[in-house]
Amino acid sequence: MNKINIILSTDNNYAPQCATMIVSILKNTKTNKNICFYILNDGLNDDNIQKICKLKNIKPFDIYFLKIDKDVIKKLPLNRNWISAATYYRLLITDLLPDDVHKCLYLDCDMVCLGDIEELYNFNIDNYYAGTVQDESDKIHHKRLNLSEKHLYFNAGVLLLNIDKLREIDFKNKCFEYFNQNSAIIKMQDQDILNGVFDGHCLNLPIIWNIGTPYFHKFTEQYKNLDIKTKQEIFKNPGIVHYTGRYKPWSEKMFHPFKNCFWKYLFQTPYKNYFWRYCIKQIPLFLYKKEKYSDSNGVIKKYKIFGIVVFKKLQLY
Repeated sequence: MNKINIILSTDNNYAPQCATMIVSILKNTKTNKNICFYILNDGLNDDNIQKICKLKNIKPFDIYFLKIDKDVIKKLPLNRNWISAATYYRLLITDLLPDDVHKCLYLDCDMVCLGDIEELYNFNIDNYYAGTVQDESDKIHHKRLNLSEKHLYFNAGVLLLNIDKLREIDFKNKCFEYFNQNSAIIKMQDQDILNGVFDGHCLNLPIIWNIGTPYFHKFTEQYKNLDIKTKQEIFKNPGIVHYTGRYKPWSEKMFHPFKNCFWKYLFQTPYKNYFWRYCIKQIPLFLYKKEKYSDSNGVIKKYKIFGIVVFKKLQLY
């Protein structure tokens, strides 16, 4: 296997994030194998295509832009306002990839890769539809979809896909069939669909290859439920950091120990001006900011002007 096939899905609004993810892969992957990117999109403009192609100056790679027909997915619901229709593009991959692609790695763009991607790509999935990482809210979604006991509900941001097996099961039509039969219980969009179709046919991968935001906050149940070794690994040896949830590094409100990794790699793309747009968004927060958090006594609200607390209120439990 002399090639690493990677699929990313984007639109013109998310092009800076897509480029940032590509840079993080190129910078942290030591392989001599050819890396081939397939960019699923609904019509990237020439400016964004040229900027992404300029990343070849960092390290040579192949890249193909695969245009999606949005009408194919227009009936599928969008019930998370921070997630675009581009998330559904991955359901069409078996129709879009060349026949000589037998294995590929699908990655979301709200991530940075801090490990060597070849280590992830080399997992043996010959007997599976995919290699996946358990989702941070596995138990809730597993019960809702009534999945088999041996299946771990996964986060669809990282998917190591056995394309040969997906072609055998008529993957795209299988996905739409599952949606039509289960639309009433689907809440997590294409992630639910993929879990339903892949039920019982996944290799469970180490959490370091898709670390969601809750795992980095020590007060969450997700973090508390990890064993000591995994807790150490996610901070010292993260493979892929996934900025899950509503708030991202480029959002106005975001606390994350690896937040600056996003900006580190973005600065190595042609999208450096994206940072200044982020800074402008921060100005209102500097002028006036409301904070809310809990302690042992109750809920504390603080109001700040120019970073100075002008009013503080404690609401007892």
